[in-house]
Amino acid sequence: MARHATRRGMEMDTLTRRRRILVVDDEADMRALLLATFEDAGYDVDLAEDGVSALARILAHRPDLVTLDLSMPGMDGWELVAKLGTLPAAPPIVVISGVHGSPQILGRLPRIVYAYLSKPFPVDFLLQTCARVLNAVERGPVSVAIERRKSVRLPVTVDVALLSSDGTPLVRGHILDLSAKGAQIDLGTPLAQDSRVTLAISLPDGIEPLTVAARVRWRDGVILGVRFEELSAPAVARLTALLA
Repeated sequence: MARHATRRGMEMDTLTRRRRILVVDDEADMRALLLATFEDAGYDVDLAEDGVSALARILAHRPDLVTLDLSMPGMDGWELVAKLGTLPAAPPIVVISGVHGSPQILGRLPRIVYAYLSKPFPVDFLLQTCARVLNAVERGPVSVAIERRKSVRLPVTVDVALLSSDGTPLVRGHILDLSAKGAQIDLGTPLAQDSRVTLAISLPDGIEPLTVAARVRWRDGVILGVRFEELSAPAVARLTALLA
């Protein structure tokens, strides 16, 4: 009985306490914007202007999530991510960068980076991304097919649209991770397992959205695992370049 009471207390604490976000950015205007954005959304917020001060704050009081700029003087985002990757319980990171996601950048991001957002971005998209990362970390990993676990995956959050037969967007959502064979997506609506869909994916390579046919292989509520089907040679080339 005591064990169940303790476990329930821990769950209630996770649900009721205010989550804490550490904003790491060398631009004062961006720190002020993110501070106001996250505080208005109900988060506790701490600020750091470089990697050295950010690392000290993380070691002193681990935040629930870190938003991180990559280009900073002194210890930049790359070095901070590398140091955090050695910690036994590193906080999840959402990269917010003025450099658009390229294959070279995305290929260097370790697994503690859950999303990569390029400036500028809609504020509501940032809040949705951070909320989704926090919920995913607390929920734990969703089981996926074995080929998805073994394949190279891209830790980037991008827009995706479910298309009708005539190419009209029906529902918009976000890809949570991406591989050459499929993706994990949040469309905000459940789809039947094994159903076939057409998706338009806004990849971070600056080219027009990639349209692919896919089949729903598993679902966890509105989180779906899809497998790509009948990929064209150009589509394969774009995915291969991003995942290289």
